[in-house]
Amino acid sequence: MNICVLSWGALLLNKMENSADKQTQKLALQHEPAHAGTSGKTRELIEVFLKNNRTRYGEMVKALEEGNIKAAHRIAHNLKSNAGFFGEKPLQNAAAEAENLLKGGNNITKPQMAVLETELNAVLSRLTLEFEELCRSDTAVTGCVNADKKPLDRAAALELLEKLEAFIKTGNLESLNFTGDIGRLPGDETLKGELLREIDDFEFESAFVTLGKLRKSIR
Repeated sequence: MNICVLSWGALLLNKMENSADKQTQKLALQHEPAHAGTSGKTRELIEVFLKNNRTRYGEMVKALEEGNIKAAHRIAHNLKSNAGFFGEKPLQNAAAEAENLLKGGNNITKPQMAVLETELNAVLSRLTLEFEELCRSDTAVTGCVNADKKPLDRAAALELLEKLEAFIKTGNLESLNFTGDIGRLPGDETLKGELLREIDDFEFESAFVTLGKLRKSIR
């Protein structure tokens, strides 16, 4: 995949239409087309994509469970658009199928949701690796401080989760110190994104549940 060849005009237009991704819209407006295609720009776009989409699947599942079809439709639409910018056709197609079903008032089957989750996790994994590689070429960039750290193996990951669990269980703000290492954990990318968001938002009860799910995905 080479997102450097994407049309900057198309990117800006799409993000202007997608009011849900405010951070990406702001990023697009801050740069001139002449800068498109640089490694720095690529890195920034990937970083925004990762931040905006790590929790998308979980948010969609929650919306469907609550019967909020409008919210689920919006999430599917945003995911389809974001995938399209990066040329991720399988994810784009899966999100488009979900969007069309929801628009028509139809339910999304479990197999269809499974495909969407699989494709999203695959894209998140690939872009995470690409982001880290780009960071290694510019270690002075903020947000890239952990790019040179290798992914944790199973034993180290479970040890980290055990330490983190103790802080989350008591609502200890020391849990914020672990956010830099959560990305190095193996396991489900969506769950890692949810855990990061919940810790950042001090939603410790939810974070405790998500941590348990993440531990199971690693085992």
